[in-house]
Amino acid sequence: SNNNEKNKDSSNAYDLPRANVYRIVKNVLPEGILLVNDAKIAFAKAAVVFIMYLTATYVITLVVFTHCLQQ
Repeated sequence: SNNNEKNKDSSNAYDLPRANVYRIVKNVLPEGILLVNDAKIAFAKAAVVFIMYLTATYVITLVVFTHCLQQ
């Protein structure tokens, strides 16, 4: 039981609040369109991947920029 709780916590460590993600998605969808739960989860996971991509790109850019300044 304790092991399952650890796995659950680690798998959700980067999850965003689904209500917030859904609110953003809902604002850009045409009126009257409803999303099933699987779609909401997919949007939330895609948002996490996008944020991780932005973060990684920022770090790489910062390292390259810092390296260029030192030369």
